[in-house]
Amino acid sequence: MTSDLVSINRERLRPGQRDAIDVILQCVRNGKHNIAIVLPPGYGKSDVIRVSSVLLMLQKQISRALILEPAEALRKQIINQKMMQEAADRYNLPPVLGSKIQTYEVTTAPGSPFPPTRHANAAFVSMTIQMANANVRRLIEWVLWEKKQQGVPPIIFVDEAHTGSDQNEWGSTTRHLKEAGAIIVLLTGTPYRADSRRIEGFDFEVTETMPVTLSRNRRESHGKDVVDIYEGHRSVLRLVPDFEYSLRQSWDLDNPPALCKMTRLAYDFDLSTFDRVTGEGRGCDTLSKLSPSRVAGRLGEMLREEKVIEYFCDVLHTQLLDRQKDAPESAAIVFVGNDRPNEDEGDNYHARRVVEVFGRIAPQFKCVIATSAASSEGVKALQRFQNGEGDILVVKQMGALGYDVPRLKVEMDLSVVRTPAAYVQRVARVARVWRTSPEPDDVQMTAVYITPDDILGAALWQNFIADQHGETSLTNVEYVKTVRATAGDVTPPTQEGYTVDAVRNADFYSDTNMQVSPGDTLSVVQRVFGAMPPLQRLMSHPDVEKALPALRRALEMPENRPNSSISEVADSPRAIVEDGNAVQKADQTEINKLAKKVAIKRLGRPYKPGDPDFGSKVRDVMFWHKDMNGIPHKKPVDYTLEDVASLMRTLTEELEGNG
Repeated sequence: MTSDLVSINRERLRPGQRDAIDVILQCVRNGKHNIAIVLPPGYGKSDVIRVSSVLLMLQKQISRALILEPAEALRKQIINQKMMQEAADRYNLPPVLGSKIQTYEVTTAPGSPFPPTRHANAAFVSMTIQMANANVRRLIEWVLWEKKQQGVPPIIFVDEAHTGSDQNEWGSTTRHLKEAGAIIVLLTGTPYRADSRRIEGFDFEVTETMPVTLSRNRRESHGKDVVDIYEGHRSVLRLVPDFEYSLRQSWDLDNPPALCKMTRLAYDFDLSTFDRVTGEGRGCDTLSKLSPSRVAGRLGEMLREEKVIEYFCDVLHTQLLDRQKDAPESAAIVFVGNDRPNEDEGDNYHARRVVEVFGRIAPQFKCVIATSAASSEGVKALQRFQNGEGDILVVKQMGALGYDVPRLKVEMDLSVVRTPAAYVQRVARVARVWRTSPEPDDVQMTAVYITPDDILGAALWQNFIADQHGETSLTNVEYVKTVRATAGDVTPPTQEGYTVDAVRNADFYSDTNMQVSPGDTLSVVQRVFGAMPPLQRLMSHPDVEKALPALRRALEMPENRPNSSISEVADSPRAIVEDGNAVQKADQTEINKLAKKVAIKRLGRPYKPGDPDFGSKVRDVMFWHKDMNGIPHKKPVDYTLEDVASLMRTLTEELEGNG
């Protein structure tokens, strides 16, 4: 622990956030101008930026903070004045630069000063990385001006530093700004890039080197087919940031948890194969058994088939309905594929097909399409959804980058992108724990990820939950020779096609606690959730499946009837009793929640954090109702079915005015 955070409310920071802030402050004090921080997606990198910047300004180590984002929606999110003030209140951040914490956004709008030298009181400035790339010289001048006027450099945060494209070239821009004297902090939740290139500012260690031979078929001008041979080596690199706090650490160590326990519901496809040239049938197959190359080539077509879209939408419909029974503002996100050249129906064909299906099977759900995070329409749609408008958000890949909406608790993944960085960003959109009210027990701590059961996606999920990331490959090859191609050298284009005959549960479903459950138990698990929606706050689908034997004992169900009716559960406040597991905790949570509402009613005023009378009043309520029902003052873990039923009945009666 350092003394830098003593004056702020450090208890509100998560462990990984505290350590990341300490590292940033220590690196700046030591004169390091290139700092790399890895935190899980959804873990709160924005607050790390805010808190570390304020502390460095107070220590006169930096002049102000510039935040570079890969998308306009993220730029608006990080600089939002309301969110900035909420962070200041949450952590008790003092004023900086002579006033309350102010922000300023550099945009392409007319009259937007660049650099923002006229806004001397703005502690935080934001712009997109695309704008920074187009104005490198002016940014260098701004860095030099800040150092001259303030005597210290600005700090520049590069958010989502794993992104790579022609528009998002972080490397050269950040290098020039560092050379001008700025302090560069790279922040990412996925310390690798889809293009397997080094991330500027990260150190690397070589973990493995192996020889590699590559060949390329081509046709020379005189019509002969030849093969170019390249030889070299491939190095596997481990990215070494200044600080890293992993997804696994967050799941295992954070108390209370910052990230949800997640269930992966995978669905397999029964396929008919055919010759794409002749149209003749070749046989049958399943998606889960296709090789990686076949998945990569054909998955996009499968995910556009009507029966696949309808099946997946129906699954999401069920999951979201059960969620909204317990938390009405719960929402879902759907990732769709990019537009294809042969889709003449117009832009967003895949997205529009998904929305049309939801319109038929779930008209009560409002869908919001935001497939372009760069367009003004896309940015406005993302902001509306963030403000609570809509039930289902339909996006493409860019919608995964840093988009922070805690009420997102169900995800349907129809994207074909199978790279580690993109995958982690997609899955993490539903991973953040969501507090639905100020009451301590109103917390949603689980989420659901709905996906096809292809081998590439399954491997990415295993890496995701085991946290086996941070490696990328770098291949160095040189041209060796050209040889005349033989018939075996020229790879013919694939002729095999697939149609989806049926969609069904995969053989297994799993969660981020590495629990695996048989697919044929999913229907009864889903019926448990439908009957007792509050269980979803604490329990994943495999949690419930593991608890089914105790559930049957509690309800006196025969063990040999796995699909027995659980309608009794809807009338019983208890699902599992003897072993003190998570289902029992869900019952205990409901009792505590009712007791707190009764305490508020008795006090005659709304609950406020820190109310000295509230805790004692809750205890009085619990003791009174236990005495009323003949229940000893003992730990809740010792409750019987009858105890729970009696307490919930009398608490409800008093709350409703009948007690």
